[in-house]
Amino acid sequence: MGTYLLVSALLSFGAETGRAAPAQTAASTATAHGYLSQTSTAKPTSPEDPLLKKLRKPLQAYLVDSSRENDGLYAAEDPDSEDTWMLELGSIGTGELRKRSKKEAVVRVEFVRRGDPESGEKDVPVLIDFTLVEENKRWTVTDEAIFSIDGAERFTYTADHQRQPRPPARPLEEEEGPGPAPATPKAP
Repeated sequence: MGTYLLVSALLSFGAETGRAAPAQTAASTATAHGYLSQTSTAKPTSPEDPLLKKLRKPLQAYLVDSSRENDGLYAAEDPDSEDTWMLELGSIGTGELRKRSKKEAVVRVEFVRRGDPESGEKDVPVLIDFTLVEENKRWTVTDEAIFSIDGAERFTYTADHQRQPRPPARPLEEEEGPGPAPATPKAP
């Protein structure tokens, strides 16, 4: 429990001073002791969107609470493969913040499924889009969808920020037999 307090203290330090807490140390300490890192933040961009700033805290709370029963890993259900991915939090707010309305937004979160180096498994990046809705001045997570696994995107967004499935990759057509003979040029 001391590690959890350390992570909380580092978060408070960042909030009070306006400087980022030493995320690498806190994140690795928290992960090593089975707590989902609360220090992950969006990758540096131009000034942070005020809405993203508002959404980060309830989303972090949701992720941390959801990971408590899984040794600090977030369990993501994959409807396509019917697997459950045990994921380590990377950063919150990667990609574009999608504002569906004044009270609904989609935030992309980067996770990693750690591979087993001894068996040759590599780490697999997983991006999940979380939909948050504001009710009674509280933002809550209402939906999640796996956006990509190891870079393979599953959907895109329409202009009004609605999900649209990506068409499946077209397999290479197999040749059936030799096909027609090539035309032979006529001699002059």
